[in-house]
Amino acid sequence: MFWLGVTESTFFQCAWGILLGRYNDRDDVVFGTVVSGRPSDLVGVEDMVGLFINTVPVRVRIVEGESVHDLLLRVQGDSISGLGHHYVQLADIQSESGFSGALFDHIVVYENYPVQERLESSQFDFRVLGATALEQTNYGLTVVVVPGDTFGVHFHYDRSVYPEWLIGGIARHLEELLGNMVSDVLQGGASVAYLGSDEVDRLVYGVNATDVSYPDGESVVSLFESSAALYGDLPAVVYGDRELSYRELSRVVNDLSQIIISLGGNKGTGVGVFLDRSEWSVISMLAVMKCGCIYIPMEKELPESRLSYIMAESGAALLITDTEGPEWAGSYRFINVQDLPEVPDGDAASVHIGLEDASFLLYTSGSTGIPKGVVQTHSTLYNLTMWNRLGAGLRWGRKHLQFASFGFDVSLNDVYYVLSTGGELHVASEAARRDFDLLRSYIIDSGINILYMSYSALRVFFDSMGGNGLSGHQIEEILSTGEQLYITGNLRKFLEDYPEVDIFNFYGPTETHVVTSVSYRHSCHILPDRATIGTPIYNTWIYILDSNMGVVPEGCLGEIYIGGSNVAIGYNNQPDLTSLRFVADPYRPGERLYRTGDLGVRLSGGEIEYRGRMDGQVKVRGYRIELGEVDLALQSCSGILGSVTVAREVNGGDRELVSYIVSSVPVDVDALRAELGELVPSYMVPSRYVELSELPLTSNGKVDRKSLPDPGQGVLGTGTEYVGARNAVESLLVSIWEEVLGRSGIGIHDNFFSMGGNSLKIILLVSKIKTIFDIKMSVSDIFMFPTIELQGKAIQAQMWILQKQNKK
Repeated sequence: MFWLGVTESTFFQCAWGILLGRYNDRDDVVFGTVVSGRPSDLVGVEDMVGLFINTVPVRVRIVEGESVHDLLLRVQGDSISGLGHHYVQLADIQSESGFSGALFDHIVVYENYPVQERLESSQFDFRVLGATALEQTNYGLTVVVVPGDTFGVHFHYDRSVYPEWLIGGIARHLEELLGNMVSDVLQGGASVAYLGSDEVDRLVYGVNATDVSYPDGESVVSLFESSAALYGDLPAVVYGDRELSYRELSRVVNDLSQIIISLGGNKGTGVGVFLDRSEWSVISMLAVMKCGCIYIPMEKELPESRLSYIMAESGAALLITDTEGPEWAGSYRFINVQDLPEVPDGDAASVHIGLEDASFLLYTSGSTGIPKGVVQTHSTLYNLTMWNRLGAGLRWGRKHLQFASFGFDVSLNDVYYVLSTGGELHVASEAARRDFDLLRSYIIDSGINILYMSYSALRVFFDSMGGNGLSGHQIEEILSTGEQLYITGNLRKFLEDYPEVDIFNFYGPTETHVVTSVSYRHSCHILPDRATIGTPIYNTWIYILDSNMGVVPEGCLGEIYIGGSNVAIGYNNQPDLTSLRFVADPYRPGERLYRTGDLGVRLSGGEIEYRGRMDGQVKVRGYRIELGEVDLALQSCSGILGSVTVAREVNGGDRELVSYIVSSVPVDVDALRAELGELVPSYMVPSRYVELSELPLTSNGKVDRKSLPDPGQGVLGTGTEYVGARNAVESLLVSIWEEVLGRSGIGIHDNFFSMGGNSLKIILLVSKIKTIFDIKMSVSDIFMFPTIELQGKAIQAQMWILQKQNKK
């Protein structure tokens, strides 16, 4: 490499730095190297006996626009200027660097000591016939470069950390990179190719070979109509003691569609649906889409300000409700399902539904403080439904528990998949969704075959269950979505006890709906603790890309981009945000990609592993939350000068929101929660609040989240005077509360909800109280008795009654 003006060692270090940077999507990388530790200006140093070698860091910075040649010269200069520091111990370098963690986790060694030449030129009367060396380091990966007529590169690695396929890929990429560097030293160092064309094609097209053709003119609407004709008198929807056959459901859907059309619900018109859970939730969804309108679900639990915003921003022309009309809705036209007008003549089936037509509009949390509406297409629903029917491995004609809120896109998947396969859709009552004992009884008594729940609800459902809590069940499939699936605890035990039950993990943001899936069955697989998100569904392609939208290889972290039939139209009335998140596909001209902001790694078998977020978006109890929206709402509350909200993990995987606040007035937590609850949904109201005199800032003026204190230190109380447990029942309740809420120092007068209790934590609390005290307790009892003192009295009263009954 002397023709380039640099040493061979510098060339390899530079190449490794470029590769390391590309793997990690960074322009500044550090790795270790071994130096002789024998300064050349020390006379006779080469003849001194002893171990002088030292391990020092090598830093390679990639500058945009700088050529390979200039990069080599700069790294060579840095190497020369550092020669005088080769004797400095690594521990001293570490302490001076300012980094708390290790500076590097692997080393690159250039073996340039001429062992063979020294042996052959021996001046002594004896001759060394051969020599071997055993090398061992404390690093998981050591890359050894051996010069000669041809260079050899050896990888010594810990197989428990680095799988063989990953090391094979590194070797292949390094060889490709070295060749491209030599062939053109004037090209930019930041853009040297390290992936061969075959590998790029495989990562772009090979792993995304999902193309499937469908008959012309079909949609989810036509699929349901076909099912209604085929399955006629079979039960389609069940809610409580009410049951509709496919024929009856089709008739009611058609009637409601005609009413919608008669009141101005033309194709492309938005129709809000504001209902308590019932069979009418399903009927309304089907009817709105049948007449070509845009379905806009609105949850009853949302604050009135948010509901008003959704109706106004969406441009909805009608509101389907089960009351005379909520005050917040103003002068909108209503359809009250409890008092339907006379049905006009006609059949809404005459409305043509195109796959590119808008199908539904869902509002999610927005980082600007304003919810954003995602406009989806009929293509999304139809493609997903066809994949569910033919490609996912799901069973047909089963009894399916509809558990998800109708404000979640999961509910659409529930309805159209089940009703297009002759299944029986059981809409769980709100009471059963809040009381898992009721839900378990319903699952067993109704012979439910398929559970479809967010992971948070699924985990609590199984963790709150006793040993034989589902004895006699007929469950065949469990579908998890919304968050990372962990197959642990009672969920794992259930799958091991019933090895023929399949568990599916579905992934997909609202902007694309479900786009990947993976399934496991204990009788066929070793169940992983942490599930992957699987591989793409029909007509979907997923790339893992770096910050320049370049493909990254298997095993490397990148952003997940999604393309294909499931990509949404965009954000309603937000063209700038749409153009930012929905971008042109650089590999398939004319197609669009959705930038998810999710981080992922593609594994050697093609499955994708979810690795978190790039921004402030989090998932808590299955809900997608932009932390910026929480902070903007908080800062509009009385006396709050500043805030930063984070999601903290508690109780072995559960997540909750914690807000750090700066206030100009004494903070009343209950009052703050109530004020915030008027601005955002209840799931966006933080569980804990920590008051600070000021928010910690980085050198560039941004909030330093790493410097925020542990929420257990300085967490604001409710203002209630602490009183400890006074008897055995209260002591047990304190322990239960501390376990459920993940906090200590709880007094008997503290309010469960003020301490961070939420819908899922109520279910856990009720389950533990019933198990430990062997009494009856319901979710509604927690609302009636929200403190330990009141719960203790209620428990003691029940125990006294039971004792009296037993004496009789």
